[in-house]
Amino acid sequence: MDRGRLSLGGPDCRRDREDNPSRGRASLRDRRSAPGGVGPRLTGIECDWLEIEFRPGLEEAVRAEVQQCIPAASFQVVAHRPCGVVSGAAIDRIETLGTIVAVHALVRFAIPRPRALLGDENLRRIAALLRGVIGRSAANWITFRLSAAGSSSPVLRRLRSAIAEITGCSETTAEPSLHLRLWPDAHGWCLAARTTPLPLTVRPWRGAHLPGALDASVARAILLLGGHHARQRVLNIACGAATLLIERRAIGPWRAGVGVDIDARAIDAARQNLASASVQGHLIRGDLEALPFPDASFDAVVADPPFGMLNSATEGTYPALIDEALRVVSPDGYVAIVSARRRLLDACLQRRTDVRSVRPPLTCAIPLRNGTILLTIRFFGRRRGEPARRGRPNVGLP
Repeated sequence: MDRGRLSLGGPDCRRDREDNPSRGRASLRDRRSAPGGVGPRLTGIECDWLEIEFRPGLEEAVRAEVQQCIPAASFQVVAHRPCGVVSGAAIDRIETLGTIVAVHALVRFAIPRPRALLGDENLRRIAALLRGVIGRSAANWITFRLSAAGSSSPVLRRLRSAIAEITGCSETTAEPSLHLRLWPDAHGWCLAARTTPLPLTVRPWRGAHLPGALDASVARAILLLGGHHARQRVLNIACGAATLLIERRAIGPWRAGVGVDIDARAIDAARQNLASASVQGHLIRGDLEALPFPDASFDAVVADPPFGMLNSATEGTYPALIDEALRVVSPDGYVAIVSARRRLLDACLQRRTDVRSVRPPLTCAIPLRNGTILLTIRFFGRRRGEPARRGRPNVGLP
């Protein structure tokens, strides 16, 4: 073929499939099985199905958010991979979910080997997919990366050259604007394209960053699973850059949201991010071992202390944090603490007799530097009938 004539405005790949019903047969079966017969596609993107990527361990939270925010959609977790297939009505809202990392549009090619991707018909399908992805956003799509086994082979080198010509993007080994993956499955070969130039966990409000900041999708999952209501009073101990406060307010209204941190830099970062997110929160510089609030002041107490993420907790840190969290939480409220030190946190909780479990713990994996780190989130409250220990003077709750 004349590659110079191939462009993002090429023929519609859906028409190709209709003219050749034997191609992509498994994908067509998937589409017919979608609820109400609605194809699992985002407006403007020609694909066979959509996958949502999430942090390993957050399946329950993702399912809950899909049911809450897009009740007409169906969601099915893919075995052995941290992703799920979505289909159904109102699917265009899928990118608004806060518990996911990315949405990927997938096309399946009923071919035995990737060499066939270089054929005219398949390249037109690839062009249609990429045209749809890039055409949905006004963002600058500057670079691309194709992740595939055998990426140095002549076939994949030619495929990457074709993608560069189609999109006008430069290839990179760093984080790309256009992220592509290619892999074989039981029906042929699948090509996936991330539908946004940045992961969805990169929140637009996050202008101020702090080391060890909590992943936004994990924060959203914690607050969804912990529970929320419009009269809820929320306290974020060791609030850092206010990720938990902002993610809680994104779920729905509250009565009040308060962040406490001993670090003045954290308070400044939190103030910047709250303003950027247009969230009305209250920030107090204070010590987590001596919170300036009376007993039972809050319905939800969430803590993401930096020592929990940076693996630098000491034996005495968690008992003091748990003491104060249990003191200020209401009898029917909950506490959620995030930590990379599961055994230490569990040991501190198990030694207490005034603690009740609110829901099963959550464990998830998040990227950190060149690897991953396992985070544990424990949800608990004060055992019913147990009095809170004497509190400290109130500095004035909102």
